[in-house]
Amino acid sequence: MAYTLFYMVGKSDVQINQMPVKQEYWQVCQQLKKLVLKSKPADVDYDVLNGRIRFLQTQEIHIQDDTIPVASVDFPIFAALTKKLKPSPDQYLIIATQQKSRQHRQSDTWQAAELLAILLKKTHPQTMVEMVKIDKNPSDYDLMADFFAEFTRSHRKALTNSLQNYYCLSSGTPAMILSFSLAVLPYNLIYHYVPNDKRHTAKVIRQFDEFRKKQYAQQIDILIGSFHYATALQIIGESPFRNDDVLVQIVSALDARQRFAWSETIKISRQIEPSAQKYFSWISHLQNQDIGYYLLEMLARIELAISQKDLQVTLAWLFNILENCRNLLLQKYIGIEIKPVKKDKKNTFPAWEKYINTSGLFADNEKDDLLFFGPSRTNVLKVLKRKLLLMNQDVTISEKDKTNLKAVIDFLKKVESNINLEDGSNKSLQQLRNEGPFAHGIHGIEQGLFEQIWPGSGVHGFLHELKDFVSRLTPIPYKENPFQKLNTIIKTHLH
Repeated sequence: MAYTLFYMVGKSDVQINQMPVKQEYWQVCQQLKKLVLKSKPADVDYDVLNGRIRFLQTQEIHIQDDTIPVASVDFPIFAALTKKLKPSPDQYLIIATQQKSRQHRQSDTWQAAELLAILLKKTHPQTMVEMVKIDKNPSDYDLMADFFAEFTRSHRKALTNSLQNYYCLSSGTPAMILSFSLAVLPYNLIYHYVPNDKRHTAKVIRQFDEFRKKQYAQQIDILIGSFHYATALQIIGESPFRNDDVLVQIVSALDARQRFAWSETIKISRQIEPSAQKYFSWISHLQNQDIGYYLLEMLARIELAISQKDLQVTLAWLFNILENCRNLLLQKYIGIEIKPVKKDKKNTFPAWEKYINTSGLFADNEKDDLLFFGPSRTNVLKVLKRKLLLMNQDVTISEKDKTNLKAVIDFLKKVESNINLEDGSNKSLQQLRNEGPFAHGIHGIEQGLFEQIWPGSGVHGFLHELKDFVSRLTPIPYKENPFQKLNTIIKTHLH
């Protein structure tokens, strides 16, 4: 990681004896560079803090018929800028012009850039200094737009990996300044400006940063709102929000949670502020394979899928809930736990087999199917129906218990039941799931078709009934969707 300064060298950057160079800029800078390079180290003082190369004895350069005394070479704009930058840069990309056509050579700044590089390398030998040469017309907007578009592609690593990037708007042609500013707008830069006056006081330009921040906030907002946490995390890493530790931690934890990476989620969520941490309270229970909390987690994900009108995922998670709640249903209403035991390379279910054989609720022909297919979803439903018949005949059992079991059975029957559709066919949610890409088919699911199969209440009624179903299986209340609550907290960091 580095603090990188992108610096364009202009015709006001170099002064002699703290006075501007008014003519023959290229040639003057070239002569100054030769003078510095041939001087003995003991004869020159390099002062990067004040942007100055000072000769202990006054030297001379000769430009055409003029002799110019040189006591110091000064970089007032660069010095004013670097004094303002905190933390100080440890990486410099110096951009200057050296056009192929000698006709425009006197307006080029490459020699001045090399002088500045000498100062930096003499005072900070461990600092990385990269020179970037523009050999095209720096006043041509189209050429500069193309140049800096390629520049940002080739320097993307520096732009994205640095802890902070700095840029100064003071030097370069208008075409260079505008093209560079637009090209780097997606990246994390702090913009500065140093007026070319006697004071040379650097100022931070907030408008670019605020505009870029709003643009990124809109992108991240959309991704968070559609629960694409992995992509949001990637965009945050390239945005002005990347140093917001709370934001990064919450989105990182949500990304891990969405991937069912419980250990990773717990590790990240421990560092999160209490107001957000409470919405990860289920995760330790999920790590311990608590099926009650797992049902709540899947219920939350179904709620998200419905909000995104993703009915394929809705049904996929629904049948995941139904498969995973079989044991819970049998424990709660039948009093048995189905733990598979390997026998002759096959899974057997001793508790299930014992209940089917000894409960007295099933005829022999019924037992055969129940034992052969084991505690499948449909067989569990058959057992629950028979149990309800028995409960209804027992006056010692509370009406609440009977009502609970009946509501569970009604929901399971509704999921499995075939419904006459407008096109004359019959379908259930089970068939609808089987015909889609999450099972064996290739068909999509339209909301109108879903609402025919779940008549009277449609998708949102289905969600309400599913919440009621889950509430009858676990005493843990489903109060609010943790993903949606965390998204609300994230938005406060973006706006």
